[in-house]
Amino acid sequence: MQLESSDGSQPDWIVKSGVAARLAGIPVETLRVWERRHQITGGPIRQGAQRVYSRAQVERLTLVKRMVDHGHAIGSVATLSDAALRQMMADEASMQREQPAKRIATRDKIQVGMVGFGPGTKHLIKGLQAAAVDMAFATSRLEEVSEKNPPGVDVLLVEMGSLTAAQSGRLIGLHEATGASFTLLLYRYAPSSLIRGLMQKGIEVTRCPTDPDGVETVCAGVLKRLMRSSHFSAIETSAGKHLSEDDLTRLTQVTSEIYCECPRQLAHLLLSVAAFERYSAECSSRDSLDALLHLQLQTVAVEARGMLDQALRRLLAAEGITL
Repeated sequence: MQLESSDGSQPDWIVKSGVAARLAGIPVETLRVWERRHQITGGPIRQGAQRVYSRAQVERLTLVKRMVDHGHAIGSVATLSDAALRQMMADEASMQREQPAKRIATRDKIQVGMVGFGPGTKHLIKGLQAAAVDMAFATSRLEEVSEKNPPGVDVLLVEMGSLTAAQSGRLIGLHEATGASFTLLLYRYAPSSLIRGLMQKGIEVTRCPTDPDGVETVCAGVLKRLMRSSHFSAIETSAGKHLSEDDLTRLTQVTSEIYCECPRQLAHLLLSVAAFERYSAECSSRDSLDALLHLQLQTVAVEARGMLDQALRRLLAAEGITL
């Protein structure tokens, strides 16, 4: 069917309004309101009587949605050009990067504090407890956590329906008092001035997903990213320092001058550990609570492989075996 746009151009691909809304991360009802009130994507594209969206229009919707998530009123960003929206995003990202970075101490589990998560996210807390996370505290209100002597945490996760100036100040105080390396606020309604103030303090802010699964995905994604920041350096620096799998395979065929099966058995064991490391790495690529546990397993596998590798190198030196 022939497509018609306001400038007569032909888009490279098109999607229906429901798909466009899903790709941009907004309800389709919100998209309709934005179009009706602000003509958010410019001239319409029609496929017969149906409104459809091009790639460029979906990308614009995504930009606008991110700015609204960061506390900007839709009316203030709806008429901006795509270039201006991208510049705003870059400026805000730069503002957050200027905050002094705190590094999560490497330990078996990340310490997490949670505030404000409702009954619908009970499975989130249970999932976090089952993953590579220690729950330092979980309360329903900011006021229930003392700012004078709160438990120290690596990560502070906060969900709030609306945000007042007093609550914003309390959240900043809690962020600083807990020594949190990362604080995430999921909100539904908040003045843009408060949102910018939180971002200037190094607090990440985003609109709260409408369903519990979406909340879980956001939180799991944050925790996975932070776990990688504390453990990934060890994973990364270990690459290239281990005996290669070709070397290990050759060792499984080596006959020692004295009757000792240890080099061959260690080589077999290291090949198995390396295979498990790859498997757990694939599992940890998912954005779910289960991925957190697999990321920890990957880290443990890397550490175990390093110790076994060193033991095998000492054994090879003692036996006079060269590769």
